[in-house]
Amino acid sequence: MADKPLIAITGASSGIGEATARAFSAAGHPVLLMARRLDRLQALRLPNAVLKQVDV
Repeated sequence: MADKPLIAITGASSGIGEATARAFSAAGHPVLLMARRLDRLQALRLPNAVLKQVDV
């Protein structure tokens, strides 16, 4: 089985972005999570996650 691709998600600290991050992480994908609130991203405690604070 091939490795799963990296999934990049903006707005991952709440709402649809958070739900999407949780779903892809639960499916075994590595995730790049981006949001303005880094503390909220850290609180998700998702495995294989890279967290970045951004304001797009």
